Amino acid sequence: MVENLEQTSGVVTDFSFSNNTYYLDYVFTVNGIQFKGTASCHYFKCDDGTEGCVGKNVTVFYSPDDPTNNEIDLGKYNKFKYTHFSIL
Repeated sequence: MVENLEQTSGVVTDFSFSNNTYYLDYVFTVNGIQFKGTASCHYFKCDDGTEGCVGKNVTVFYSPDDPTNNEIDLGKYNKFKYTHFSIL
């Protein structure tokens, strides 16, 4: 677990399938710099039917010392995420 995590808003930009795993790509901004993140997950849809919640706003937690060390928070959809390298 990383100490002193910060949080910001992000947006899911892509939901893809590769090597038997689904991936969520997302972007977020810290101090005017845009960062990208990826999370592996199971297949899921948001309540409105959007696969992987693409285009939806999400919360992203990150290390203020290194925002490349980050993790998406999908709220009630977190149960679909793999958490092999969780910073939370």
